[in-house]
Amino acid sequence: MVETMLVLAIVAIILAIIIPGGIFIYQEFKRKRSDAKIIAEIKKRDQTEELEVVLRRVRGSLKLHNISIEDLIKKFHKPILALLAYKDREKFGKKTSNQLKTELISAGFKPIAKGLYILPPIKAVNLNLENSETIGKWFDDNVASNLPKGYEYVISLVPIDIQKVFSRRIAPEKAWAQTFSRVLGPEEVLPSNFLLKFISVESLIKSGDIAFLASKFCSESELLKLQDFRDAIIKEIFGLKSEEISLRWYLDLNVDDLTLALQKYKFESAKKLSEGIIAEAKFWNAFLEQIKF
Repeated sequence: MVETMLVLAIVAIILAIIIPGGIFIYQEFKRKRSDAKIIAEIKKRDQTEELEVVLRRVRGSLKLHNISIEDLIKKFHKPILALLAYKDREKFGKKTSNQLKTELISAGFKPIAKGLYILPPIKAVNLNLENSETIGKWFDDNVASNLPKGYEYVISLVPIDIQKVFSRRIAPEKAWAQTFSRVLGPEEVLPSNFLLKFISVESLIKSGDIAFLASKFCSESELLKLQDFRDAIIKEIFGLKSEEISLRWYLDLNVDDLTLALQKYKFESAKKLSEGIIAEAKFWNAFLEQIKF
């Protein structure tokens, strides 16, 4: 394997010298080689073979590098189908209940607004969303069958093409209602292999994005909050904008300073999270040095 990579490296260098555009080919080879090693290491450390788990780690960094989920969707030239669920009533006996909500979330739906949920395209891909009977049978088998007899509810399931959805959010950060692009990560909307064509994992890590460094230790809700307040937190710690720092800035960072900044935004277990972020920075800095070409 090592010999094969060495031969490929030599070929890439020769191409960079002798043909037009060779420099780009060589740089692209280096990027893919580094990314492959980084992805393999994330899988190893997170004990997973799922590429979606890897992409979740870099999800928070995309916005920092001006890569929006909307832009990526425009580059995908096939329908991207998801399933919307709208429920309006839940009651069991004389009491209101939320068991249907719980079952929808267990089945893979994510809440967007009051009563409104979305099943991400990556989970809806195996459903036949062109057929209402198939949708109804899937709902009965995976959701309704878990509800007790006599449970009252009203629900509508509507297939949508994400590419044709317009959404806008003009509201305070703490406002509950969301748009699909804030609720869903790119890895939940688009195929993993497609996403990796547009993402340099190495560059995202080198940028020192705090969302990546924290993603191993954060819940989904805390990771979203960290993305929202990233610029303010970085300003408080370093006195700079997020795009002005790099991974190396974290190497000598004091745990207590980072903890105070995170506590200000009410992160749970702020000290443990701070220790994790700094440990991740040190690990990835050493790892990137190790895989240098």
